[in-house]
Amino acid sequence: GSSLYLDTTVVWSDIANNTPVDDVLAAKESAFNGNGGMELDCMVITRKQHRYLSRSANVISQIKYGGAGPTATKNGNIPLAALAELFEVKEIRVAKSVQNTADGGVTAAFGTIWSDSYAFLFRQSAANNIEDPAVVRSYTWKGDGGGDPDDPMFEEYMEDRVRGCVLRCRGQFTEKVVTTGMGFLIKVD
Repeated sequence: GSSLYLDTTVVWSDIANNTPVDDVLAAKESAFNGNGGMELDCMVITRKQHRYLSRSANVISQIKYGGAGPTATKNGNIPLAALAELFEVKEIRVAKSVQNTADGGVTAAFGTIWSDSYAFLFRQSAANNIEDPAVVRSYTWKGDGGGDPDDPMFEEYMEDRVRGCVLRCRGQFTEKVVTTGMGFLIKVD
C-alpha cells in the first residue's frame, strides 16, 4: 500500500496470533516518515475491534507485563486509556453509529457506518488553530449577521400551520478533509 495504508499480516480477529501493537506502531512510524514528522495521536476502532484487542494475546501480555495501564477490564474489554497508552496515542474512539441501509418504504435494516475491516489513525488539532495540522477541520458559520460563529443565531416566529411559535436555530456546520497525510488506514480484517 501507500504511505497512508497498512495491510496487517495477521487479521485482528485471530486473537491468538495477531500483532496489533506492532501494526499500529508500524503505521504510526510510516505516517511520521511520510508526512514530515507529524505524530498521529488519535485512533478510531469499532466495537468489534475493541473486543478483539481486549482478547488479543499480544495486547494482554504487553499490558500485563509492560505496565501500560490497568489490567482490569470493563464489561470484558480492556479500558481505552490502557490501549491508548499501549498504542502511543492520546485517545481512542470507538465508532458506534449505525444507519438504516434499507430503501425507503421497506422494513429498516440497520448496519454500522464504520467498517470492521479498518482502524483509522489520525492527527487531531490540539487547539482551534488553523495552522495546527490535522486530517479534518470542522467549520461553523452564520449565514447572515456577525458575531461568534460558535454562538448560533436563534429566531422565533409564529407559524399558522403548527398553530404556535417556531424556534429556529440558524447556523452552518461542515467538516472538511484538509490534510490527507494526517490520516492512516490500517486494514485489520
